[in-house]
Amino acid sequence: MNLTPEVITRFESKINKSTTTDCWWWIGSIWKTGYGAFCIEHKNIQAHRVSYELYVGPIPERALICHTCDNAHCVNPKHLYIGTNTTNNRDRLERDPMSFSGRPQQNNCLRGHELSGANLGISSITGVRWCKECTKLRMRAARAKKAGAI
Repeated sequence: MNLTPEVITRFESKINKSTTTDCWWWIGSIWKTGYGAFCIEHKNIQAHRVSYELYVGPIPERALICHTCDNAHCVNPKHLYIGTNTTNNRDRLERDPMSFSGRPQQNNCLRGHELSGANLGISSITGVRWCKECTKLRMRAARAKKAGAI
């Protein structure tokens, strides 16, 4: 990303540093997803990614820039961190248990295993939570069935 002095000035002119919250509100173009859009060399880039590169440093390839404040319009570098789909979905679920399913987060699977810590799996794509113990039981049963069929 080529952050020339002119680009930096143009970028900073589209930020409203709120006095009531710690968020820096993006007042430039907004995508349908709610994230700010900023154009550099004829390429639209998410504004929070530009902010991270400008104020924090380079973003590793394929990494997400996540918000601790869950405000898609925020470009405050103190509210941004490098993450993955998994960490982003896990953080989102922790802050808003109803964000994926529209219903409260369950603390136990259907068999009663606790859905937390090492027993909790979360899909990096959909954010769906699953029980690792139940997965082990299904795999064990499938291997036993296959061994008995040979």
